Amino acid sequence: SENLKVAAVLRGGYENADVEALTKRGIKLINAPWRSAHAVADFTVGMMIAENKNIARSHMLIHDGKWCKNYVNQEYIHDMRACTVGIIGFGYIGRQVVKRLSGFGSKVIIYDPFMDPKVIEEAGCTPVTFEELLAQSDFVTVHIRLSEKTTKFIGEKEFSQMKSTAYLINTARAGIVDTDALINALQTKSIGGAAIDVFDEEPLPSDSPFLKLDNITLTSHLAGTSCDTMRNSVEIGFDDIKQYLQGLQMQNVRN
Repeated sequence: SENLKVAAVLRGGYENADVEALTKRGIKLINAPWRSAHAVADFTVGMMIAENKNIARSHMLIHDGKWCKNYVNQEYIHDMRACTVGIIGFGYIGRQVVKRLSGFGSKVIIYDPFMDPKVIEEAGCTPVTFEELLAQSDFVTVHIRLSEKTTKFIGEKEFSQMKSTAYLINTARAGIVDTDALINALQTKSIGGAAIDVFDEEPLPSDSPFLKLDNITLTSHLAGTSCDTMRNSVEIGFDDIKQYLQGLQMQNVRN
């Protein structure tokens, strides 16, 4: 239609739209980039608590007929308010994780390799260097995109810089973390534990070394799952179209 001014793709990406044709005709394209951000943020904090408090492990052991009161991390099970959480990536999801942690009283520090630290400060958070985040955090949680620049972003060197009692949480993409280095760090107890939702090969192979570890929580790529995601998409699209009709700047415009 010659009257078409705005097209909306109610998904995180915009692969379903012909961006080139829309751009050529001056038609604005909007999408819903943070539609699953709340789901992933909820899940991330849940993974922190599950690993620190041995929730999944206890459940599994009870199924095996074992009533366990003493775990491998017994000496460093802490209240969340006593913990420092290091968030890598200050995008939609990272910001939602910050919001949730405020209720726990955790100290939160942020490193984003692609963002000016001033933006983090303006949002009321504490920007740190990558080295500071690794050294200070009791939880290191990853919320950056997988790209050539971020492949194996966390590897042997980074694990060696973390506390021996720290937990790595990955609800982002498997490729951001060097899997072999993570397995080695957990086997040698050079870090305290991990909670992982994403894997190089899915489903996880039955011979995966992850399955022999007692300091990891594993889930089957569930972080973004929520019945509310589609409703969020419609809400995001509706809000932007309302902005457009009022002559205001749209938040999620792609071209």
